[in-house]
Amino acid sequence: MKHAFGLRVEDRLEGQNNYSAWKERIHSIFEEAEVWGIMVNTTLNLVTVTTDPVQLAEFNKKNAKAKILILEGIKDHVIPHLRGKTYIHEMWTALTSLYQSSNENRKIVVKEKVKAIKMAKIDSTIAYLTKITLVRDELAVVGEIIAPSKLLRIALNGLPKTWQNFVDGIVARENLPDWERLWDDCIQNEIKNVKIGN
Repeated sequence: MKHAFGLRVEDRLEGQNNYSAWKERIHSIFEEAEVWGIMVNTTLNLVTVTTDPVQLAEFNKKNAKAKILILEGIKDHVIPHLRGKTYIHEMWTALTSLYQSSNENRKIVVKEKVKAIKMAKIDSTIAYLTKITLVRDELAVVGEIIAPSKLLRIALNGLPKTWQNFVDGIVARENLPDWERLWDDCIQNEIKNVKIGN
């Protein structure tokens, strides 16, 4: 089910798990609804409530529209954190301070998880590369994108010593493979190793 401005019900803010992705989606919705200007209370864009009746009516209209969008964009258990906030920028600030800092902590934890990924003897190539893919996707959720070349280095560095000839062959190439090609190459190497009994 979609919201009038495109936010799906399943994309509503639940908490720190989906905060980064939600923030990107809702930001686009606020821009499309032309309410982003009153949204963020920062030193660069200080939100002031005017006393001019015409401007005040326009501000109130945009504020009400933005409040509806944000309330429809969050799960019910998040609403109490916004209670008593008159202006949308107050709501935005409350959500940002509630979830942004914990998102930074989560980034650190997931980055450490990436460093610890190694291919165990019992792991298949698919299981190992899937672990890396899941952690990559987890980092993307918190707004951290791993460069393709770094992802390849992580995967190659986590392979066991018995794969050293394979790793040397990949590194010696003029152009490193992309992620999908690395999957293919790893699976082929695993099949070869099984056939020769490694």
